[in-house]
Amino acid sequence: FRFMFLTWASAWPVLIAIDLAVGLSRRGKLIGALFYFLIGAGIGAIILAKNPGLPVGQLLYLWLEFNAVPTILLLIFLNRRIRALGPLVLVFMILGVTGASFVVTLAGNNQRLLKAVSDFSYSIGLSAFGIMVVLHLIGFSAFAILGWLILGLLRRLYEKKYVSEQSITVDAMWLLFGIVNSIGLVFEGRLWIFSGLGAFMFYKLVAAGLFRALGIARRAKSNGRRLLLLRVFALGKRSESLYDTLGKSWRTVGSMQMIAGPDLATSTIEPHEFLDFVSGKLDRRFIDSGRTLDLRIDQMDLAPDGEGQFRVTEFFCHDDTWKLTLARLAGESDAVLMDLRGFSQQNAGCVFEITEIFNQIPLERVVFVTDETTDQSFMRQTMQHAWRQLRELSPNRRPSAGQVALVQLTRSDTIRDLLSSLCAAATVNPAQARIEPLTPAIDDRQFSW
Repeated sequence: FRFMFLTWASAWPVLIAIDLAVGLSRRGKLIGALFYFLIGAGIGAIILAKNPGLPVGQLLYLWLEFNAVPTILLLIFLNRRIRALGPLVLVFMILGVTGASFVVTLAGNNQRLLKAVSDFSYSIGLSAFGIMVVLHLIGFSAFAILGWLILGLLRRLYEKKYVSEQSITVDAMWLLFGIVNSIGLVFEGRLWIFSGLGAFMFYKLVAAGLFRALGIARRAKSNGRRLLLLRVFALGKRSESLYDTLGKSWRTVGSMQMIAGPDLATSTIEPHEFLDFVSGKLDRRFIDSGRTLDLRIDQMDLAPDGEGQFRVTEFFCHDDTWKLTLARLAGESDAVLMDLRGFSQQNAGCVFEITEIFNQIPLERVVFVTDETTDQSFMRQTMQHAWRQLRELSPNRRPSAGQVALVQLTRSDTIRDLLSSLCAAATVNPAQARIEPLTPAIDDRQFSW
């Protein structure tokens, strides 16, 4: 039973990994945590019954020793607002802090080295506290160089699809728990400090073998559906929540494209984009002409990675190129999701996007999301205006066109209705959306909600 309790305490990261991979709802998280702690309470009750002198606090302390520090760090680095960047920063900081501790420990265990450092430091006027600070900085800097090289390696692995954002996040979590739990084993011998790293490498080998054996990548269609995500940039936290929930589901069947905006800057940035940003090279990813746009579209990653997930492609645009980018993406997407929560007369860019969608995309392939913050009257007015101004070659100039799919999202609703509407939109037969230039003039009676 003691072994069972240790196994239970060590299984806490499993709940975190499931949430990171699947995206549990708040109710799912509560049920999972309740189930986990009920199992622990049952095992703990048996242990206390067999050992009457054992304090309850000792069992609680054991769980906290295993999980408290890494859980707190994960809450900081895997916060939804910085989740795309957190794992990379976490890996970098783990290496930096390890280097700082390693150099201080190395100097403390080597009398000659410690004396040489002390003599030199005192000769330049450093105090004992100053020596400690300098040693920590030297160690952090040395291992930070190693950390930067490892981040560069992760970038190359990501671009070659050996890893994904999800695997980097989950791997960073397991590495952190492994290192923290290996610290307590060092009293059994110095080499035990590497047990966490060894366990992590074993986990990676097993995971890679299972992904290959189950044929996850082969089961994903090599050319999945393409979803264009448009939204009101001012949504902030609500955009992040929808993107996070939608991404975990949609990206198992197809890719996502979007025009980059400040609302999702820390949620959608990819590892190579983050490294371009910190190295001052992000400007080369901006679209400044039609030629650059053609090149960027040709380079779009539409195939699944080794874990069966498709990628998200962001288009960084200037004020004079975003409309051109929207037109190209809209015409080449299988489905379009436009988040109109918070939509009002101040959103001139969204008005243009609605007009462009009506002119280029069969309405059967479009899903609009609204809620109580949407100016419904202005939204309908905008759509009616776009309907009356359809170009002659618009695919919506057909007798059967004019049905707009609106999904009302409230706090009590799940994402299920939205996913169902998106699946229906993405599987519309292209033959149904053919252009018919001889269609009679469109009137308001053909336009419904």
